[in-house]
Amino acid sequence: MNNPRLFFKTATVDPQSELPLYVFDTSFLPKQIIENNSPEENITQLTTPILSALPDENYCLILLTSGLCDFTSAGTKDFKLPLNLIKFFKLIPPEKKSSLVKLYVVHGNWIVKYVSEVFKSFMNLGKDIIHCENLTKLSQYVDIVTIPISISNYVIDQCVFHNEKLIINRHFPSIYGLPLNTANQLSLRQFSKIYNNIMGFLNTPELETKLTQSDWQMIIKCGDLNVETQLNVRILSDCLKRDQALCLSDFSFLEHYIILSKFISRLSESSQPMFPISLFSEQSYNFDDPSVLTSIFNSVLNFEYHVDTPHNDSQLFAQHNNEITIYDNGYMLIKIFKLFYSLVKKLSNEIQVIEPNAKNLDKVQERQNLRIILSFTKLLYNEDASMADEDEEDDDIKFDHMFKFIHSMLINFESITIFNSKVKLVDFDFHIDASDLSEFEKLKERQKRAGKRSGSGFSLTHSPMAQRRFLNVPDLRTKFRPSPPMARKYNIRSISTSSSDSLDTDTDMTILT
Repeated sequence: MNNPRLFFKTATVDPQSELPLYVFDTSFLPKQIIENNSPEENITQLTTPILSALPDENYCLILLTSGLCDFTSAGTKDFKLPLNLIKFFKLIPPEKKSSLVKLYVVHGNWIVKYVSEVFKSFMNLGKDIIHCENLTKLSQYVDIVTIPISISNYVIDQCVFHNEKLIINRHFPSIYGLPLNTANQLSLRQFSKIYNNIMGFLNTPELETKLTQSDWQMIIKCGDLNVETQLNVRILSDCLKRDQALCLSDFSFLEHYIILSKFISRLSESSQPMFPISLFSEQSYNFDDPSVLTSIFNSVLNFEYHVDTPHNDSQLFAQHNNEITIYDNGYMLIKIFKLFYSLVKKLSNEIQVIEPNAKNLDKVQERQNLRIILSFTKLLYNEDASMADEDEEDDDIKFDHMFKFIHSMLINFESITIFNSKVKLVDFDFHIDASDLSEFEKLKERQKRAGKRSGSGFSLTHSPMAQRRFLNVPDLRTKFRPSPPMARKYNIRSISTSSSDSLDTDTDMTILT
C-alpha cells in the first residue's frame, strides 16, 4: 500500500536551520485512507513503513496537501479524514515527534488548517508552522527545484489556487530553439532526458503498452490538445525550463512526445534548422536508389553551422577550456530518425487501435504511415518566411523532397550506412549517450581522413569554418532504468468535489534531475 513518493527525504536542506528536509505528499495517500473506508490494519500497513523512515535526527517537513483538496464541507463524511491522520500521529513514538523542528504546509482549506492544529498538538510544534498558499510562496523558503514535486500538486496549484506561473528568483537559460550541443547544455540535457525516457519505453518489451486512439491521432495529425494534456505539457515544459527535479512517470507518452516535438519544431524554425533544406538543390531525386538516399543523408549529417552565442550555464559536459565554434546536427539527427523509426514500428503494431472497424488493415497501415511521415516532415521542415511569392513553388518542391526522403529513409532504415563506412544507422544506440556520441565523432573523423587519402567523395558540407575541436564528455545516461511514460497515465485526482478518482499508488519513484 505504501508508495515511496508519499514520504521521502529530499536532496536539499532547510536553508534557515540547515536541517534535512523531508516531504509528505498527501496526493499519494490511498483512496481508502482519504475516504475513511480503510480498516485499522490498512492504516497500520500504511504507517509502519513511514514510521520506520522517520529520522532520528532533527528535520524539517514539507506537507503537500493536494490530496485533501477534493474534500469540502458538503457532507459529514468529509470530517473523517483528520481522524485517520490522528490515528497515524498516535502511532508516532514520542522521541520521533520531538525530531520535527519545522513544518511547511503547502496549499490549504479548512481541513488543512485543522490538520495543522493536529500537528501542533501531536508533534509538539509551536510557531514553526509556515503556511504557503502556493508553490511560489514555498520557493521563497526552500529550493524547490531539487524536489520532485508530483504533478497533482502542480495541477492543484494552478487550477485551485490560481498560481498560473510558478515564479522562482533565479535565472535559467532558454532551452527551445537552441542547437542541441554542448554550447547549450541545459537544452541538451533536457532534450536528452525526455528522449531517453520515451525511447526506453518504446524499445523495452516489458514496458510495452498500447497508445490510445486519441494519442495516435494527436501524434499523426498534430491537432488541438484537450485541456488536461495542455495543462500537463505546460507543467512539464516549465519544469524543464527551470531544471526541476522530475518523476517522468507522472507524464504520459503523448506529453513526452509533444515536448520532443517542441524542441524539434522550434529548432526547425530557427536560423540554423536541424535539417538544412538547402541541400535539396535539384528539381528531382530518385529516393528509391539507396546510393542517392545514403549520399543525401550523409550530407545532412555533415552540414555545419557557426555557433552564434555560447550558453554555458550548467554542467552537463566537461569542456576542458575548449570552445565550440562550429557544430553539426549529425548525431542528433540520427537520434531523431531512430525515434521516427520506433514510432512507425509501434504504429504498425497498433493499427487496429487507430481504425478498429477497418476491414483492409494493409490499406489502413499504408495510409496511416503516410500521415505520420507527413507529421515528421512538418516537424523538420524549415519554411523560410522571407521567401518571395515567386519562390512558393520551389518551397513546395523542397517540402515534397523532404517528405519522400523521410519516407524512403524509414523504409530503408536498416540498410543505411554512415560516412561511407560499414556502420549502419541501426548500429547506434536508442538513447543519447556520451559513449555513443564519442563513437559517432570518431567514426566521422576516421572516415574523413580515409576519404582524404583515397580521394573519395566524403566531405563536410559547410561554409568556411574553423577546424572542429573535440570535447571530453561524461556520460549523459541516467543511472536509473527508464521511468516509463504510460500510454495513459494514472488519473489525477479531479479538482471537482464530486470526483471519485484517485491517484495510482503504484507509480515508480524514478527521479531524473
